[in-house]
Amino acid sequence: MSLINQMLKDLEDRRQQQGSGATQPVSIVPCPQPSRNRFRLMSAVALVVVVVGSIGGLWWYQQRQSVEEIEPQELVPPALEQPRTATVVLAETDEKSTASMEETTTVAVIDTNVVLVPADMDEVVDKSKVAVEKRVAARTTTEAAASIPTASVVDKAVKLPLASDVAGRAEAEPKTRKLITAIKVAETLTVENQIKRLQLRSDRALAQRNYDKAAKLLRQVLALEPGSPQQWRQLAVVYLQAGQLAAACQVADDGCAKYPHDKELRVFQARLLLETGNKTQALAALKLVAPLPAVAAASEYYALLASLQQQNGAAAEAQENYAALVAAFPQRGEWWIGRAICADQLGQRVAARNYFEQALRCTKLAPQLKQYALQQLNRLKG
Repeated sequence: MSLINQMLKDLEDRRQQQGSGATQPVSIVPCPQPSRNRFRLMSAVALVVVVVGSIGGLWWYQQRQSVEEIEPQELVPPALEQPRTATVVLAETDEKSTASMEETTTVAVIDTNVVLVPADMDEVVDKSKVAVEKRVAARTTTEAAASIPTASVVDKAVKLPLASDVAGRAEAEPKTRKLITAIKVAETLTVENQIKRLQLRSDRALAQRNYDKAAKLLRQVLALEPGSPQQWRQLAVVYLQAGQLAAACQVADDGCAKYPHDKELRVFQARLLLETGNKTQALAALKLVAPLPAVAAASEYYALLASLQQQNGAAAEAQENYAALVAAFPQRGEWWIGRAICADQLGQRVAARNYFEQALRCTKLAPQLKQYALQQLNRLKG
């Protein structure tokens, strides 16, 4: 306002000077631009920037929304390479004849690219697959027709399913499965393998207490080979468990016929004969063992032999065997009692009394034998 007042005052002074006729030199002084116009200019520029920025942001937002709302375009299937043909020769073997037939199979090998698409584009992908399969089928038919030389081979050609149908139609090719099965080589079981299998089945039958089945399987084992004395003894034990004593005796006789000098098999046979009351035959069976084993290694054999000798009236021989037994095993009270009985039968009362007393000194003597020894000792002392 001071500037305007100054200008008005100057104008009034000039008018007064002109009215008075005085002439004074006039000087022109430029006036500085007021600061208010500069503020308005800056405000206008800022407003323009804000408007332009708002318009640009709105345009960008609309472009983004339009991109997200665009429907997915139909996928173009990848370019397929020309299918390669491979020839597979299969030999089919018939069970009734040895003739072989060669068959030629034309296989279309197609290389495809893998395209990853979102989960909501399944329909588009299915359409693409259908288009690809149609193109593949057309190309395969064309190439196969060009590569087959004669009509006879065409009749024998095996058409394989497309790659998309392999998983669902793998079981629908009986001819292919037949050719693969015909190539297998049958396993030929040796006698040893057959025996092992029969032995395992017999063990399972014994575990189930099916003794008849186990005996039948063991019979089959012995029919394949003579077997060992242990196998014959095992079969006889199975018959005993089944309650067939006569069959067990027959098996023991057959085993001893094959192994006449086996000690353990002869002992088993003698026990079976003793079970049936044939004491004489049991003693005769034991005497067939040759060569005679050592007492320390065959105490069961010598104990049974001495018992049968004593029961068959051969007290002197039985006493010698009992003497050998107690010399090797002095703590076996039952053998001291056997020696005492033999001495008593031979009229050796003092020796019999001493043997009974020695039996009573054994700590592991059974209560029944201990009671018997006391009774005999009192009788001999009286």
